Amino acid sequence: MENKYQLIVIGGGPAGLAAAIAAKENGLQKVLIIERAPRLGGILHQCVHTGFGLTYYQEELTGPEYARRFVERARELGIEHKTSTMVLSIEAGKTVVAVNDTDGLLRLQTQAVVLAMGCRERPRGALPIAGTRPAGVFTAGAAQKMINLGGLHVGNKIVILGSGDVGMILARRLKLEGKEVLALVERQPFVGGLLRNKAQCLDDFGIPLLLSHTVTEVLGKHRVEGVAVCPVDEALKPVCSGKKIISCDTLITSVGLIPETELARELGLAFDEGTGLLAVNEKCQTSLPWVFACGNLLFVHDLVDDVTVESLAVGEAAARFILRGESGKPLSSGTRQAGQKNESRLEADELVCILCPTGCVIKVCGSVDGYSIENHACEKGEEYARSELESPARHITSTVAVNGDPFTRLPVRTSKPVPKEKIMQAMREIRALQVSAPVAYHQALIRGVAGCDADIIASAEFLG
Repeated sequence: MENKYQLIVIGGGPAGLAAAIAAKENGLQKVLIIERAPRLGGILHQCVHTGFGLTYYQEELTGPEYARRFVERARELGIEHKTSTMVLSIEAGKTVVAVNDTDGLLRLQTQAVVLAMGCRERPRGALPIAGTRPAGVFTAGAAQKMINLGGLHVGNKIVILGSGDVGMILARRLKLEGKEVLALVERQPFVGGLLRNKAQCLDDFGIPLLLSHTVTEVLGKHRVEGVAVCPVDEALKPVCSGKKIISCDTLITSVGLIPETELARELGLAFDEGTGLLAVNEKCQTSLPWVFACGNLLFVHDLVDDVTVESLAVGEAAARFILRGESGKPLSSGTRQAGQKNESRLEADELVCILCPTGCVIKVCGSVDGYSIENHACEKGEEYARSELESPARHITSTVAVNGDPFTRLPVRTSKPVPKEKIMQAMREIRALQVSAPVAYHQALIRGVAGCDADIIASAEFLG
């Protein structure tokens, strides 16, 4: 078997796929993607909600739909991949050591490497929360995976700690599944995620948001019975005199992500002392010029579209390095641009546009002659505001069992937004849906869901 490659990309998520595609499109012939999961696409497969592709494709896609486009392009280009394969180390002699059940131990020679391993969640053990370790405490990503990919039950009465995008999206997902989301608790005085997600995930479903609060204790011996929640002062320290108990059976933590940099550290790559991030130059080369990095391994991006754009540039830079010996300038640290603080409290005459990540706060001014719409950055903003005032509607996403197996899930979505007052009726119809394989991509599974001019379609294929 041929074990020599021009470029090896470690990680088959959105970053790795984009980098490999760009490298192949820019002249490389032997490109290999190594992915530890059973299939390419990374975290996108469990992200069944919409919101992907808004800037890159100018479309609103689900995670599986977004991943599908890049997996298909990689297949068209003939890019090799090894899934269910774990990289053990990268050696200074440009050798990648990996292992899988089929090939056993692999020693793969390469001219360059792209690190695209993404990030992992910060666990509860890293948080200053008192209590024992009862059942019912999950990270947001783990809960999302259990629900969307495994069809599993995580709890009925739920508190979520942290208001990042994943936490807010999960809160909506749980609400759609009929669960009681008692509160989203955030220690900052503003939400951690995009305002568009606050609007469509929390505000739409009346989920309470406790700003400037934190969870200080988990109650219960065998199963979570409640959590202690305290306000925080200006230094973000809990004020115990304001403690209150929320009775619940589940605590979900959504408190940040940590870049997967173990391979980089073992290889001895340089890190920025100030930020703690992997140091790269403007071409995303590390302190070893033949090692590149991209995506959430560098810093946690808000949008997968931004990961794609960055990683396409890295793949091109890697190809130019291999074919022409082009390198970038000396190292500077990879740093995350400071985001604007999200002002969470809106005036009564303001709306947050959910059509793009910008999340414009649109002002609606009423008069005896009707109303005027101000502060929108584009025509879509005015269109959204008028729709929201006259006939508000939302996309719905979920998963359904296939062939009667509750643990085999197919992601589904509405073909167009449905009226907000019909959302829960549509969800009841989705939960009652019986699906048998094979199912084609975008196959209509329910026509006219909830009596609306919208169908329920498959957002992935299932051949069985």
